[in-house]
Amino acid sequence: MWAVSLEYCTEGHIRDLNFRSSGSRVIDGVARRILNQDGLDLRRGCRNIVIDTITGTTGDDLVALTAISREPHLCGEPGFSEVCSPGMAGMSEEISGVILRNVMGHCVCGHHIVRFLNTGEIRMRNILLDGVIDTSPEGLRDCAAVKIGDVNPAWGGRTPLGNTSEFLIRNIRSNAERAILIAGSLTDSLIDGVVNGNPGAEPVSGRKFTRNVRIQAVLTAGEETPVPEPSSCSGGDRR
Repeated sequence: MWAVSLEYCTEGHIRDLNFRSSGSRVIDGVARRILNQDGLDLRRGCRNIVIDTITGTTGDDLVALTAISREPHLCGEPGFSEVCSPGMAGMSEEISGVILRNVMGHCVCGHHIVRFLNTGEIRMRNILLDGVIDTSPEGLRDCAAVKIGDVNPAWGGRTPLGNTSEFLIRNIRSNAERAILIAGSLTDSLIDGVVNGNPGAEPVSGRKFTRNVRIQAVLTAGEETPVPEPSSCSGGDRR
């Protein structure tokens, strides 16, 4: 499953991780699919963390920030994918103050490169994502280079407007089906600098459930960019 999974961690640095997973393993001579084969996951309660330079390939999301509502359980109880119980010792489950830079890779099973997912009333805010380079080979397109939120009812559906907010996402180079997919909600955020290598798709999709989100400097490969007419002003002598 997840290579690195952190819960309720604060004030930290994570850097220079390279992953090499393929979504399956050969067991008794037969290739078996391995689910949830993420690279790095920050989960409930992670705050004030800098992540720098994550590379490689994974069978699921390369990097994911997830704060998913769950029923309480005993810490360390078998059968759960997370060690800590939701709301452990009354600690905040919010994910905030995360800086993520220099992500280069792709998901070999077509999921996402970077995933942000909070559900229910858990907030995710104050996030900086700077620099994603999609290394997908020809013939493979991930679902999205960056995905925000979800509508899956098993996770509580789309988050209310305002619970996923204050994102700065910039410098995204994508070959995926969508460069950025806003599948949940997003408010008070800026998306700046997207190079979309898939001319058959909308670069930033899912804007219906957003508020005060500015999107600028989006370029799709293969599109004609208008060239401005030269100025009629002559140089002249300026004194």
